[in-house]
Formats: sequence, C-alpha cells, structure tokens
Amino acid sequence: MRRFLTVITLLGLSLFGLMLPAPASAASTLTADVTSATVVARGSAVDVNVTVVCPAGASGYLYLSVTQRSGGGVAQGSGSTSITCTGAPQAVTVRAVAQPGGEFFRPGEAIISGALSVCGQFECQYTEINETVRVTQN
Repeated sequence: MRRFLTVITLLGLSLFGLMLPAPASAASTLTADVTSATVVARGSAVDVNVTVVCPAGASGYLYLSVTQRSGGGVAQGSGSTSITCTGAPQAVTVRAVAQPGGEFFRPGEAIISGALSVCGQFECQYTEINETVRVTQN
C-alpha cells in the first residue's frame, strides 16, 4: 500500500509540473513590414518606410534594395540604416539611392527586398524582406 501511495504522489507531482507555465523565451518576434515607398529627389531615390519589431536591447541593421521597371530599363538602388530595438513597433525609413548611370525611379510597382539582422546579448536573429509595393510620388 505504501508503494502504491508513493507512485500516486510522484505521478501527481509530475502532472502538476506539466501544468505550470513555461518560462518566457528570450527570443521574441522579429518582423519588418514595408508600409510605404515614395519617390524623392526627382527619381534619384526612394524613401522606404518600414515598421520593425525586434527584441528590446538588441541592435543591428536594416538593409533594403529597390528594383523597378522604368522606361526602357530597370531602376535599382539600395540603402541601409542602423536599428536600436525597443521591443515595440518602430517606424524606420531607409533611403534607397538609384545606381549612378541607371534609370530613375517613378511612381508605380517595385520590388523591395532585403533583410533585418539584429543581435542581443546572447543571440542574433535575421529575417528577410521580399515585397511588391506601389511607389508613390512625393
């Protein structure tokens, strides 16, 4: 009988341990969503607005590339900015400057690709961006 009670007690304690909430993970969600893109400087650049969420205390870089059919060719440009994470959504603007000697950017559809890479005290995280957006005129 004593052995039976010991097994029941241990089983009960094991089940109780399973019901306790798990500790929060140190890694939080890392996102970067393009919210808008605007032609600036008469087509020589595009300002890309991005909403970024990354773990508080982490820091890193947001790199973007813009590609757009323009006239008889393709306009391309890129830019980056540093990020200091707050854990809350942040509005960030990256200016993608057109390649010298290439086409100018215009209002219309464009492909925006890139990456958000941040590192905290114990780990680094990375997420890719690949969106088709409508670029507007300033």
